[in-house]
Amino acid sequence: MDTSHKTSEDMRLADTAAAATLRTQLNHRTIRDFDGRPLGEELTATSQGMQYASIIRVQDPARRQAIAEVCTQAYVAQAPELWIFVADTRRAWRVCQEQGGEGAGARSYDAFNAAVADCMIAAQNTVVAAESHGLGTTYLGSILNDAERICQVLELPELTFPVIGLIMGYPDPERIPALKPRMDAGLRVFTDRYQEPESAVESLREYDAAIAPWVDIRYGKPVGPFTDYVPTRLSGSVARRGRLLAAIGAQGFDVALPAEE
Repeated sequence: MDTSHKTSEDMRLADTAAAATLRTQLNHRTIRDFDGRPLGEELTATSQGMQYASIIRVQDPARRQAIAEVCTQAYVAQAPELWIFVADTRRAWRVCQEQGGEGAGARSYDAFNAAVADCMIAAQNTVVAAESHGLGTTYLGSILNDAERICQVLELPELTFPVIGLIMGYPDPERIPALKPRMDAGLRVFTDRYQEPESAVESLREYDAAIAPWVDIRYGKPVGPFTDYVPTRLSGSVARRGRLLAAIGAQGFDVALPAEE
């Protein structure tokens, strides 16, 4: 990057801003308990025009309650802000229709995958922006416990699909959790190729020791060693998540495997 036109003060300010952003990201905590203050419009009106992603800001109490029931998490309905990020190729499809085209590509897995990526990028950018303003956030992958129900609650038309939810608010200072230990980057960041240790369990012993005493405030107890938690977590799945592909297909996306010739 050419920085020859920048003054030393410009570069110092840029470095300071970058460092502040990095600190915000490294200090991320999952916040489920809020102090009840509403967010000002200057904080919530930050959505930009996305190509394949839309955001639904859910304010209606009945819809919030229905989403909380899908998530099986009461705090979802109580959060000051509840946003759902929606994969949305419908807008592009409608443009094609109105311009005399078919827009068949809007139904493709490629378009759906791009829309999901757009949603995740938008959600992450929203979290960084929100936390830089002192807000607490929690992602809600649990909206996919019953994607069909979420589609009904939000009245999502064909070629739209809920990808992830997000709650935001000012943290309750009495309920801020300790910073969750992170796995060593060397176990997740590789050079040139995927690399595996001889034993996945043994390579995680240090992380096990660090995370074992960490208390998940949702349950008020330590989560235990990571290598004990993983087998329990992967022993099954939420029943309706088995219908996820069917739910995506029902929204008009072509996610079926092609028939063999």
